[in-house]
Amino acid sequence: MPIPNLRKTLADPERLSPAAFARKRRFSLLHERFPQLPEMHVLDLGGEAHTWVREERRPRHVTLLNFGMKLDATREQIEREGASSWLTAVGGDACDPPEEVRDQDFDLVYSNSVFEHVGGHGPRRHFAYWAQTLAKHHWVQTPNRYFPVEPHWLAPGFQFASPRLQAVLLGHWPLASPFYRKAEWPERVQRAMSIELLSPAMMRIYFPESELVRERMAGLAKSLIAVR
Repeated sequence: MPIPNLRKTLADPERLSPAAFARKRRFSLLHERFPQLPEMHVLDLGGEAHTWVREERRPRHVTLLNFGMKLDATREQIEREGASSWLTAVGGDACDPPEEVRDQDFDLVYSNSVFEHVGGHGPRRHFAYWAQTLAKHHWVQTPNRYFPVEPHWLAPGFQFASPRLQAVLLGHWPLASPFYRKAEWPERVQRAMSIELLSPAMMRIYFPESELVRERMAGLAKSLIAVR
């Protein structure tokens, strides 16, 4: 099987793949924890429209907070799917939400695989604060640092390498996106520096009063979810 096809087989959330299976199981757990989800107004920090459009049991309303190209793409998809009656995209930083977000009443703050991207301890503190402040309930998921395979690059132990070594490996690792394998050195270094996986101990620091749920694969904790 060609390498690009192998990456899709393993990680494409839109087809039969381990990633798609994990997403489906994660949403089943979300509904199990929050059976009232169809009546909820959800704030999705860093989310995109496709996460919710493909779900059959969706919330009453979802507000997506994002910025830049992702915000533009999200708004385009909302219009394309005809979902504007229940799905809204707002521009802003999840670590410092705009007033139009702070002034709303949300039932649940949701975030999926965003926390590891926000850029260091300071921004993570702010992100966690707002996740716990903007609604009574929250669900913040992030990959587990100690799962043996780094999920963004599908590379064993990649998360324990220095950014410099990660950038070197990105130029050669066949399961990395072709965009990054062919990128210039500064782009590869910046991409490597933009991801910092978190451990259970770190998640407890940011979410001290939340339940820490471990999402398992083959008996190992693949991701961590702070739930309240």
